[in-house]
Amino acid sequence: TKLGVFTDGCSTQTCVTGVDDSCSYQSTVSWTADGSTYLIYVTGYGTNTGEFTLLVSAAVPAPANDLCSNAQLVPTTGSISGTTVDSTSDSLLATTCATSLNSAGGVWYYFTPATHMVITASTCSGADFDTKIGVFTGGCNTQTCVSGNDDACSLQSSVTWTADGSTYLVYVTGYSSYTGDFQLDIHVSFPGFHLPSSISNGRKVVAEVDPTAMPEGDHTVHFELRSADGVAFQSEATALGEVAQFDGLDATVGTFEMVFVTSPSLTEFSVGEVALE
Repeated sequence: TKLGVFTDGCSTQTCVTGVDDSCSYQSTVSWTADGSTYLIYVTGYGTNTGEFTLLVSAAVPAPANDLCSNAQLVPTTGSISGTTVDSTSDSLLATTCATSLNSAGGVWYYFTPATHMVITASTCSGADFDTKIGVFTGGCNTQTCVSGNDDACSLQSSVTWTADGSTYLVYVTGYSSYTGDFQLDIHVSFPGFHLPSSISNGRKVVAEVDPTAMPEGDHTVHFELRSADGVAFQSEATALGEVAQFDGLDATVGTFEMVFVTSPSLTEFSVGEVALE
């Protein structure tokens, strides 16, 4: 047999795909539907004719990041929505990473945070099924376990680790055979950093860092208040453990993003908004 698949009706017949001898002397063809009406033409090789049974089946495609090789890049801080519906575990090599991960399908994400940053990957803020998370380094062909979790927050999952400059793979899957939709939150912090503690003392924004909790190394730190137009105010660079503050805010009104920056690595992350009223 031979098969041909067409769209656009009998008067036009635009070819979608066709095949001859895909399974011995018989034929099978697959394509992705786009909502069109399809014509399927069954014929024979040469002048061959005969009886046949035509089997037609349809399946929902797996998520785009179903395979490790198609892992989706996630922001170093932020949230991303995903689904494990119709996913597989085909590219999962490490079946256990603090918890078993191979009973349901899953999807893959990756990112490369700066060294010393404390990372939390979590589904705690929203999922409609019982989730699990596994975190790996080493790439898709090695998958060395960093950490994993099941049920850190009710039936949802959360994993925290300290980055060493590696690229991390984050695998989201489900307990038993459960699948569903979820929100993956990535939170990044720098050890020893405290959120702004006051907006006072002559309208100075004060923030503190703890040198005993900071990673080893010759670090300095400063803070920036950023508006939509860029850096509006910047504190003087200070040794870790000293207070960093902004001067000259007496007449300033508005909401600014506060960004924490360390040198010499120039590691930075947003720590939230500061409202000056």
